[in-house]
Amino acid sequence: MGPMFGLSQGVGYAVKAMACLSEDGEAHFVREVAECAQVPPAYLTKVFKKLVDAGILTSKRGWAGS
Repeated sequence: MGPMFGLSQGVGYAVKAMACLSEDGEAHFVREVAECAQVPPAYLTKVFKKLVDAGILTSKRGWAGS
């Protein structure tokens, strides 16, 4: 995927993931959001960490502790 409107790949992934999260307002596992947004789950985890650090998202550990 090329740059989305001149934005970085990470920003593009964040926008796609946030769009998926906004569909129902419920909590989701990263792998679910990655599938919806068609984004690699490992990369999305890093993007979500930045969004949590910025106070845009909240998170909690999953059942496996990760």
